Amino acid sequence: MSKKRAIFILIYVGILFRLLCWYSYDWSASLFNDTETYTALAARISNLNLTGYSGERTPMYPLLMLLSGMNFQWLVILQSIIGIFSSFFVFDTTSRLTGSLRCGLGAGLVFTSFVNIIFFEFSILTETLSLFLFTASLWIYILFNFHNGHFNFKGSILLGLVLATLFLTRPFFLYFSLVIAGTVFLRNVLKKWKYSLAYAFLIFLPTLCCFIGWSSLNYKNTGAFVVTSYYGINLSQATMPFFEKAPDQYSVIRDIYVKHRDSILKNGGDAAMGIWQALPEIQEKTGKDLPQISAELAVISRDLIKKHPAAYLKLSLRSWVRFWRSSFYRVPENFRNATWYDSIEGFWWFQRKGVVLGHIFLIMGFCVLFFRILRQKERFFDPLFLIAISVVLASVAQALVTYGNNSRFSVPFFGGVLIFVFVAVFRLSAFISKSRKINGMASSS
Repeated sequence: MSKKRAIFILIYVGILFRLLCWYSYDWSASLFNDTETYTALAARISNLNLTGYSGERTPMYPLLMLLSGMNFQWLVILQSIIGIFSSFFVFDTTSRLTGSLRCGLGAGLVFTSFVNIIFFEFSILTETLSLFLFTASLWIYILFNFHNGHFNFKGSILLGLVLATLFLTRPFFLYFSLVIAGTVFLRNVLKKWKYSLAYAFLIFLPTLCCFIGWSSLNYKNTGAFVVTSYYGINLSQATMPFFEKAPDQYSVIRDIYVKHRDSILKNGGDAAMGIWQALPEIQEKTGKDLPQISAELAVISRDLIKKHPAAYLKLSLRSWVRFWRSSFYRVPENFRNATWYDSIEGFWWFQRKGVVLGHIFLIMGFCVLFFRILRQKERFFDPLFLIAISVVLASVAQALVTYGNNSRFSVPFFGGVLIFVFVAVFRLSAFISKSRKINGMASSS
């Protein structure tokens, strides 16, 4: 099979699946609570006026919205195209790491057929763009042979820009820029430390500039040097079960938050959403704006974590487990009819097991690679270990800073997980085949 034919099959199947799913969804776009915060920033950017912006979001996804003309149907089409490009990155990265077009095509086709990924493309959320940029980063890293210790100026610039764009889409991915730059630095630090340092810095520099630039803008507008003013709110979710233990000096915020949390629990809802329901009342009672409340919540939460580490770690463990579950965002009312809804749900019922199995396989693979690295240090630079440690670090980081829809954090890593699974299975299969061949030759002699 030629590469062109494989790409044609991948694109054809990707378009077919997306048309079928979007038809079942009555050509709709999914809007969620987060959508409004992105459209608000997009409106400010279109007016070239960020004065007074309260810093909830970073600008990359709003820029994508503006590129679509703020038309959500066009944005869905744009995100679907991005999704097909993501499938190409999965295909080509897997092909390069295995030397097998068939293995790469299998990975790409599996990726492009998962309905949760497709329906995120129908959602006005950052997951599709984040997934695309994360997978593109892996592809560039492999394409320019960074994993083999090669230095490439053009590749470093391109990789740095993509990582910076990823950071401006989801600030959470700041850590990933550090992981990539750190790996490039360590790869040849003992042989060519000056080159290693220079190229690592070149890769990280765009992200660093974006971090300083956007944080400075937020500092000018809110007085807080942070990438997003949601930090304290997210951290308060990580202290939600024991927030009533906050000191009396914060009694207004504490009591309102606990009241909303308990009300949600009483009605069988998700208590992690308590702070979001409590915010309007907190703003009304305190007279403070969102950045000020978020900063105060951060202070309260950090103090609670110091005083109640066991309770915090217990909830963090629950958040970590939630990360490895599956996430599927859709609006049932948007489906063409009940038959289509039931069909998609039934298909997802099978696929979600594949997501969880893929996550389990990655965790097990990470453990195996980690112990092999203890014996052979050079295996640290295996691309599979880079993928695995990037996902595992993300699972730990998100668990420590928030509690709620944790499985949604794993969606941008889905392409990387599939690359890991397919390459690892290919290597294992090749190893078993080689072992059998050697054993056969030994027995015949």
